[in-house]
Amino acid sequence: METMLRATAQTRLGDAARWQELIPTSPPVGTPEQCADLVAFLASERASHISGTIITIDGGAAHYAGVL
Repeated sequence: METMLRATAQTRLGDAARWQELIPTSPPVGTPEQCADLVAFLASERASHISGTIITIDGGAAHYAGVL
């Protein structure tokens, strides 16, 4: 997820190129807006029948890693 924390960590770790090497390219890094889209949906009437579930917002990273 592209966040202020991630940007700060990248700056403090120094070598930006090395930091980029450590970040998987598949799936691409998500944005706060993508996360907000799910929150907006869940807060809407359209999600009134959804309850008791965990929704992982990671662009499929857990699936690619074999976690799910």
